[in-house]
Amino acid sequence: MLSITNDGSSVRYFKNGTVIYTSLIAPSSSYYFQAAAFNVSNLSVLASSAGLKSVTFGPMGPAGISNWTPIFAGSPPPTYDGATSSFSRVSGTTGYTQQVYSKESYRTAYVSGSKTTTGNNVIFGLSSSPTSGTPYDSVTFGWLLEGQDGYASLRSQSDKAGTHRSFEMIK
Repeated sequence: MLSITNDGSSVRYFKNGTVIYTSLIAPSSSYYFQAAAFNVSNLSVLASSAGLKSVTFGPMGPAGISNWTPIFAGSPPPTYDGATSSFSRVSGTTGYTQQVYSKESYRTAYVSGSKTTTGNNVIFGLSSSPTSGTPYDSVTFGWLLEGQDGYASLRSQSDKAGTHRSFEMIK
């Protein structure tokens, strides 16, 4: 399980409950949950599916408390299973063109999730503005769960300059 916390003064990245990185960029606003799955349109529906499961998002507090309303964007929008708090993308044009984000934003926040398949890439995390730019670019503090190679890369605002750290993903 991968997670991110924002306590209002720092953003921390966790793998299985252990802090593995603290962002050098301080949080500066309220943050929404945002996630998107990459699609390669020339693959079969099964091969191109990807998603996120066991998603939790809410204000800082006990881990696992989830308090958010999902908003879906894209054509077609991703599918959602409220019982397992999972979303998946199974078709559409190439790129991060379908997403789910929260209606709510929190000054201090907790987000966690894990990838549903070893297919295409999934990005999820905290976003200060989930409707601006592409879903990939608008995640401010996030995890990029890479497809077939089974790795996860963390990203923060500084990553847009080309720096990032990679860690072996939980399978």
